Amino acid sequence: MNIKNITDRYHQVFLIILSFTVFPFSVQASEMQVEQCLLDVKTKYFTRALESCKIAAETGDAGSQLEYGSLYYLGYTGIPVDYDKTLKWISKSAAQGDPSAEHTMGELYDFGFGVEKNQETAFAWYKKAAGGGVVGSQINIGLMYFDGVGTEKNKILGYTWVKVAAHRAGDMAYDILAEMQVDLSTDEIVTATTKADEIIKRVFPETK
Repeated sequence: MNIKNITDRYHQVFLIILSFTVFPFSVQASEMQVEQCLLDVKTKYFTRALESCKIAAETGDAGSQLEYGSLYYLGYTGIPVDYDKTLKWISKSAAQGDPSAEHTMGELYDFGFGVEKNQETAFAWYKKAAGGGVVGSQINIGLMYFDGVGTEKNKILGYTWVKVAAHRAGDMAYDILAEMQVDLSTDEIVTATTKADEIIKRVFPETK
């Protein structure tokens, strides 16, 4: 059974509402540039975001690098999809440990967007993002474990990670779990659920 195709891919965006003033050589200016980038994305002023996010991304801000790379990843009116630019900026953000950027890196390698398709590398990036709380990555590594895609097959760990995702994802994750249960024994489900509870407390500390 291959149920990996059931799920949609997630793209997450971090948004903050503030104003914009440019003082290129000050800390305050960098903060303002980052704020403007996020404001432009939130208000869907994407053509202006292309400029403001580039300026902010060049300051080294991981969130702005994610946003700037995502503009080229998703593509909007006046902004063609460009996987080379996506990879350049998303990889910078992921290198700083941004979980959403790590998830996107997983997608790039999973589908071969701008890079040679490599599901082992995709799995590694998804696993990093899953540990950072990205629900889409938690579902993806669960499915990959379950089917042995990009990693050694481990149905218990597959169920475990989808169970972790269900803490936030709700019905979609529970639908996947229901299908997985057909191939698992009662003892395996109990083991996986116990593991999931431990991971949930670590990844989503508010549940402790």
